[in-house]
Amino acid sequence: MLYCITLRPLFFRASTPQARIETLLHELFHISRSFDGSLDEGLRHAAAGKRFERKLRPLVRRYLKKCPAELWAPFAFNGEVRMLHWLERPGPAGSPAQGRKLYTEEQLFYGPVRMLTRRTRPARAPQVKLH
Repeated sequence: MLYCITLRPLFFRASTPQARIETLLHELFHISRSFDGSLDEGLRHAAAGKRFERKLRPLVRRYLKKCPAELWAPFAFNGEVRMLHWLERPGPAGSPAQGRKLYTEEQLFYGPVRMLTRRTRPARAPQVKLH
């Protein structure tokens, strides 16, 4: 497992679909182009400052305009979901090694999380077809 993005913080759980998608894209934007488990040093907040948001904002806007309904729908869900949780929380990247060095699916389990989706009018409301 090269990257782990946690999407359960309270601001994510009680957010709008647009904000959830933006949060995910924001975190993915930090990933190194070499995709080797590291983050792009130039895209860390401390290094990039306001440049980070200036580069990310147009990408997010374009994606939200074209986001297919089937990808939008899970971010708009309101209610209880089952998601993966860590049995033990991995430490921050680059921190001194304490305990486990390798985290795999063996350290995950499914548990309930309540999504409290704020309803706002999206810039482009995708049509969701239920089968």
